[in-house]
Amino acid sequence: SNKNQVQAYNFRKNSVSSRISISFNYLPDKASSCPKITHFCEFGEWLVASVVSSSDFGPQETLHFYKNQELHSLVPRPHSQSNTIDAMSVCERQSTLVTASIGEGVIKRWDIVTSSDNAQNKQGWRCTSKFQFGSVMVPKSGIIRLSLCEDILCVAVGNSVQVWDHSRGILLKRLSCQANRGIKLSNADLFTVSSKAIQMWNLCTGRKWGFSSDGLDTNDNTEVCQAVWNPKINEVCLILRENSF
Repeated sequence: SNKNQVQAYNFRKNSVSSRISISFNYLPDKASSCPKITHFCEFGEWLVASVVSSSDFGPQETLHFYKNQELHSLVPRPHSQSNTIDAMSVCERQSTLVTASIGEGVIKRWDIVTSSDNAQNKQGWRCTSKFQFGSVMVPKSGIIRLSLCEDILCVAVGNSVQVWDHSRGILLKRLSCQANRGIKLSNADLFTVSSKAIQMWNLCTGRKWGFSSDGLDTNDNTEVCQAVWNPKINEVCLILRENSF
């Protein structure tokens, strides 16, 4: 995302295309009034974005749901008046969205609900369940990561990853690892990324493999910025950064 737009990059064509663009009324004396996309997820024909804008009452957040790049529905203040979304994840198989707010200490599940209105069936996104996840464990950096796969939700906070049955709001286990740079769950396999280590876990049997950035052919000041795991071909792409002092 780039400010008030979500863009897609085509590596083969070396071109950028716009997925969505949030329109706004620009006020010259209030540059901060421009809305900003803070998080987004794309799954199937849907794209959801959390949009924060400034007002006289402080930051105001709205969930924007797009279907085939057309605005479908809006949900104002998805995590109360004073708290905003800090992370989100989707399960494409079920068209389910989960969002987390550190300030509220709550994770919410969102699903498409069909309602009858004047003999017409209308679809809308609604919060169908929520539970507390223990925001006291979140470090001062305020980083939380989510990864959803069917009924299992992994929540990376602090020095551990919580494994939840989110449909029932039950904490199943905790894994002792950091995932402040990324996390991805695929069936029973969990991929975690921190600035200094990359690990692969199986939720049933435990840790499968892992390595630290110190083991790479780089200097001691190198850290992992991001890592992308493709479970279909079982490949990992690393983005490294060399810190200079």
